[in-house]
Amino acid sequence: AMKLLGLERKVSVDISDGQSGAGWAFLNGASCAPWKGREGPFWLYEAYQLADPLCTTKILVPVLWDTVTERIVSNDSWEILKLLSTSSGSVTEIDDRSLFPEELKPMIEAMFSDYIGPLIDDVITAGLEYFRNDQNETERLQKGRINAYTKLLHLDSLLGTTRYLLGDTVTIVDLYFSAFLFQFDACYLDAFAFRGSDGFGEPILSGSCYPNLTAYARDMFQLLKPFVHFESFGEVFRIGPSIALTRQSCSSGGKSMDTLRESATATVPNLRDIIVFLEQPARESN
Repeated sequence: AMKLLGLERKVSVDISDGQSGAGWAFLNGASCAPWKGREGPFWLYEAYQLADPLCTTKILVPVLWDTVTERIVSNDSWEILKLLSTSSGSVTEIDDRSLFPEELKPMIEAMFSDYIGPLIDDVITAGLEYFRNDQNETERLQKGRINAYTKLLHLDSLLGTTRYLLGDTVTIVDLYFSAFLFQFDACYLDAFAFRGSDGFGEPILSGSCYPNLTAYARDMFQLLKPFVHFESFGEVFRIGPSIALTRQSCSSGGKSMDTLRESATATVPNLRDIIVFLEQPARESN
């Protein structure tokens, strides 16, 4: 989103190397003040403590950090995307249109709160349940998968009647949803054990259950291809090792830096086939 909005020179980005008993870690340090130039690792809890020394909240990512006030602006990805889309100096390279136009804001918020947000929550919750239970099946895991597949079928039906989620105009909710679709086949399908599970455990891009989602994903990829960084998807594959590492660190009382570095080397599988599917011609306008 940063490059798409023309903000890459105004907002720096650091990608976490995973978690340990001390939380989210950045082994090479942080690129923003007041930690810029300091030798790594940088621990994300430092930002929370600097913003509020009495902070007791969960340490979540992503974080939008204000280097002037040294405060956390937001740690909610949807709110951050909206803030960046309306910030001073933001632009879009998609036909010079606003991605968060005033007249569509109620519809954008409704689409996110009713469909996209709950879908992603179902998938992430199911994935975390899978890892927290040592990759064993549970009733909660199965329910999360079925809920996710039900929502995917609904969205597939919707996109059979419209080019984008809200008609013929690309908005920030399309950016948010398409990023999820790219990651679903690349990461969640296997890392979270969705493939072949109860419901419709097929890939979105190469399967047959979601033809309209497939076409939509290809449409969006044509628009976003210069801004998609598949290498960053490796973070999903670090979740399992990170949870195991957190348990180890808590029991041993240490940060286990060697193990953390090992988990940070986790990479995504070969994504060539997925990229080939995404690069197939986009559909014609409805």
